[in-house]
Parts: sequence; structure tokens; C-alpha cells
Amino acid sequence: MISISSRLNGILSKIFCLILSAIITLVFVHRNPKIGIFEQIYFANLSATCVIIIWLITTKPYRKNGNQTLYQAISQIDIKWYFVRAILSLIAMTVWSYISKKLGAYEVTLIGYLGLVSPLIISHILDLEKIRLSSVFGIIICILAVFFSLKEENKIISIINILIGLIPSICWGGYEIICKKQSSTDDLILQGFIVFLASVIISSPMIIPNITKIPYNEIIFAFYLGFIRIGVVFTIFLSYKNLSVNSLLIMGYLRLPIMIAINYSIFSEVPLVKTISAAIIIILTNFIIINHNKKIDKNINNIDDITAKK
Repeated sequence: MISISSRLNGILSKIFCLILSAIITLVFVHRNPKIGIFEQIYFANLSATCVIIIWLITTKPYRKNGNQTLYQAISQIDIKWYFVRAILSLIAMTVWSYISKKLGAYEVTLIGYLGLVSPLIISHILDLEKIRLSSVFGIIICILAVFFSLKEENKIISIINILIGLIPSICWGGYEIICKKQSSTDDLILQGFIVFLASVIISSPMIIPNITKIPYNEIIFAFYLGFIRIGVVFTIFLSYKNLSVNSLLIMGYLRLPIMIAINYSIFSEVPLVKTISAAIIIILTNFIIINHNKKIDKNINNIDDITAKK
């Protein structure tokens, strides 16, 4: 049973995570840096790693069982899944930043909504759960809403761009499922350090050979982004520690309204009416389908209980 305080902490963590993620997206969209996206992400992760290692050395939050060292604490963790998280995060961040710059933050967010159907498709392929007719109907409505929003005069969003836009959503889905599993056992600060360090280790061979060619001011700015990245990773972890996957999935649809509010407040950019309309259609469709499927599940459980009693 999740307590009210834990639920509130989970909700606030998820909202704060969405706000920070929206800020990072809008920074990539509106800035014209002299370095590539991958380099910016690398130095942001390096900054986060340096900050957290200082945090770990000074506070030692990993000392839950006696006076174990940082090495001993890390050795008790299944490191390979942190490298998987790091890889998924690097792919998602790089592709998301690229496609957001190309298509726009609102358009990519709407495309990302379609990626939420991936767990359902995977479950069907693995024969874990069959795709219901109501879900297929909801998916079709969402796809039509996205195409309606993305279709502009003199601008065509190709199928290739839409497929590219789906990649981050699918990667983040895998990232967050792993994070959910780790949130029940691993320390908040330690997990952040390991995932950032893994990202730096993976990226270093591609960055270090050309590091002298990168402007100093761009490195400094990327380091500032590292502080925001710490907030994102920590709030994701806290939200999954306090809430169920289903609850967080529904809250994921707040991404677009939050991005619209921040973009309007900072950059005075007003979204198109059809963008807002598509977002409303997608949100309402998903709430309706989720509630419909819950009723079906409840009926199935009732039938199973009656059968078991007989």
C-alpha cells in the first residue's frame, strides 16, 4: 500500500522531472551552439558525474551496512543494467535533441506520445498480453491526431522523421522500466553517479580525440546543463520509487502542456491551435482507453474469482 505522502512525493517528483526535461528540450531547440548535440550531452554527463562524486565523498549515503567503502557499495550493484540505462539515455537524448531541433519541440512531443504503445506491442509479440480492440481503436485515433497536428502548409513531416521521433520514447520506456526495478533496492545518489559515469565511459572514446577543438564557453554551458540532468535522473528515480508504472504513464501526457507553458513564459512562443487540439485528443483518448481496459480487467478478475470458488 502506497501512503499518501509517498504518492504526493511521487507526483511532485514526476512533475518536476517533466519541467526539467522540457527546459533541456527547449534549450536544444532555441540555442545554436558551436558544438554537436553528442558533445553537449557528454559534458553535461561529465559535469553531473563530478558533482555527484563530491556529494558521495562528503555525505557517504551508501554506508547503510557499517563502514563500507564506495567501491564495496558499487560492487554490490548489478552494474550491467546501469550501462544499459546509460546507452538508452544517450540514444534517447541525442535523437530527441536532433529531431526536436529539426521538427520543433511540440511536434516531437506529439510523436513521442505514439511511442507509448510500444509496451503493448511488445507484450503481444511475447504473448504476455493480447492487444484489445479498444486499444487498437485508441491507437488509430492518436495516430490520426498526430498526423493532423503535424500536417502544415508547405511543410511535410515524413514517415522517416516520425519513426526517428519514436526512438527516444521507446528508449526512455526501457530506461524507466529498469529504473523502476532499481528504485526498490539501490541508493538514490549512488545510482545517479553510476549511470552518469557509465555514460561518460561509453562516450569518451568518441569525444576525447577532438576535445581540444571544442570552444571553452560551450563546455562551460554544457556543464550547467549537467545540474539539470542531475535533477532529471534523481526525480525519475524518486517518482518510480513512490508510484506505480501505470500512474506515471498517465502523468507522462503532461509533458506537452508543461512544455507549452514554459515555452510561452520564456520565449513567448504560442503553439498552433491544432497542436493544442491534437494534444487534448490524445490525452482524452488515452484516459478513456485506460479506464475501459481497467473495467475489462476487473471483470476478468471477478470471473476468475468465481471460477476458483467453484
